Amino acid sequence: MPNSTKMNIRTEIVLKEMMNDIVDNKESKGTDMRVSGHMFICRLVLLVGLLLVPCGAWAGDDFATGELLVKFKSGYEGKGAKAIEKIGAKVLEKLSRLDVSRLGLPGNLDVKKAMARLNKLPFVEFAEPNYIFKPTWNPSDPKWNDQWGITKIETPGGWGMETGDRSVIIAIVDTGVDLDHPDLKNKIVAGYDFVGMDSDPDDVGGHGTHCAGIAAASTNNGIGVAGVCANCSIMPLRVLGAQGGLASDVAKGIVWAADHGADVISLSLGGMFPSSTQRDSIEYAWNKGAIVIAAAGNMGVQDAHYPAYHSTCVAVGSTESNDARSGFSNYGSWVDVAAPGGFIMSTIPDGQYGYKSGTSMSTPFVAGLAGLLFSKMGSGASNSAVRSAIENNCDSIGGSWVSRGRVNVARALASVKAPAPPSSPPAKAPKTGSGSGGGSPAKSSDGGYSPKSFAMDAGSTLKSPAHSLVKSDDSALVMRSTQSGKKRHMDLEVTTKASTKGGVESIQVLLEGRFFMQGAGVTAYLWNWKGLKWDWIGREKMTTEDKTVMFRRENAAAYVSGDGEIKVSFRIDSDWFSTFDFGADKVRFYVKTGNKKGSGGGGSGSGGSDDLGKKVADTWKKLLK
Repeated sequence: MPNSTKMNIRTEIVLKEMMNDIVDNKESKGTDMRVSGHMFICRLVLLVGLLLVPCGAWAGDDFATGELLVKFKSGYEGKGAKAIEKIGAKVLEKLSRLDVSRLGLPGNLDVKKAMARLNKLPFVEFAEPNYIFKPTWNPSDPKWNDQWGITKIETPGGWGMETGDRSVIIAIVDTGVDLDHPDLKNKIVAGYDFVGMDSDPDDVGGHGTHCAGIAAASTNNGIGVAGVCANCSIMPLRVLGAQGGLASDVAKGIVWAADHGADVISLSLGGMFPSSTQRDSIEYAWNKGAIVIAAAGNMGVQDAHYPAYHSTCVAVGSTESNDARSGFSNYGSWVDVAAPGGFIMSTIPDGQYGYKSGTSMSTPFVAGLAGLLFSKMGSGASNSAVRSAIENNCDSIGGSWVSRGRVNVARALASVKAPAPPSSPPAKAPKTGSGSGGGSPAKSSDGGYSPKSFAMDAGSTLKSPAHSLVKSDDSALVMRSTQSGKKRHMDLEVTTKASTKGGVESIQVLLEGRFFMQGAGVTAYLWNWKGLKWDWIGREKMTTEDKTVMFRRENAAAYVSGDGEIKVSFRIDSDWFSTFDFGADKVRFYVKTGNKKGSGGGGSGSGGSDDLGKKVADTWKKLLK
């Protein structure tokens, strides 16, 4: 491979469309075309290939840092070994059948410099980065093959980089959403009905449900369809009735979404007249950090359509499967981007699925992409950065009817970087939050010290009853991992206060809990009060069933403060590229001291014995067998 060449995986998707007996049902103002499932058949043929793309950029996300792959010409293995030694590298493994060595580079030598140095040697056949190839996948949703739009914009390739985060919220400001739809109900967060003025934004016409499914239907769940932002949450806001809705209600919906944490606001609605109230609501949402995506309209004219025409909105036009402009789509230089909008399969009320057409359908495709970008870029993402990634990475589709082109999910996601995960807990112990209460050292019924407080240092808390870590009652502290690109993780810090009379000899920490999705690992650290740093004490695997793991540190005096405080930090992580949840049922500290009578803590025993003592609960005894 030439030095200037970078290998990427891309998925070529060829769409072969066979349409029989399709009713010529032209769309009127504010009405979506709908074609029954048996009238439209779309077959996808997927061609997966490796493309060699010349690239001068050196993005850290594309290859493993600190590694090289090198091959020496036949007969020069000895010189090759000396060359490796000279640059301070080590052979991590040999791909013997290929005569390729995987090298680990010293910390002061970056990949590009090492590669350039080795490729200058006459006996080196090639030296190249150890590129990272990311998975693309087709979900198990049975109607996947009917979803030409989601594949046209290269969503499967994008899922290899990001599938979305549940903490990212896409607001569907529309006719409401079917709250009981099997492909949506597990994704929905609290919303509101501004027409009925209550907290039940159930769909009244099906339009909002269809849009919600395009943006973020549950994906790879063996049911129905897939949504672009597979793991994002949906906020249902009803602002439209059967005959439309008031500008004031739309504005209230936009403001409510911004005030209640929506990252993306999807507006598959509009009209020919500008509303200052709507404009102000959109600017309000933008200033709160949300991005607003709006439909360009379905009259097939160049005239402005509002609210999409407002500069703060991303205006979305519609394309067909051949990337031509849909006949009904409005057009002009004011239309920022395009997305599929003709005969789009998605969710409809009563747990059903069907086709609709319109720029209303194009809009949630872009909203879903915005959700993926917010998810990948993490908490530091800005709406301006998300908009730039969408608009600057479109595919050209010819003509001047749309300003930027048709959106491309894979290209947009590849253009942004995920925040780098911390390699270890922070250098200083973070402040702890309120936990199970303070006061004097309190022992639980099993003899161990219960937590005094806990705090999340990375990730989010979904459910946190204060007593959940104190007793094992299946009332778990439920946490969700933070998004960080290659590896998702959460950090939980737990503090206790123990009696330390007689001097601390050892500390043992017990964690009981389980993963709710993909099993992963837990690494434990104790805070070193003398060195002011976190010290590693062990790593254990967890499962999707309740499991108890134990970590132990001998010579533990440095891990107890002068007033008996002990801190443990759990790094819970997974190599899975989706977010995951973890429920912690119980945490216990067992402190062994030199007090012959036993100073408490369940782990003291007598005279420095390794026996934890009779006071330890049966569950703890079983762990030690």
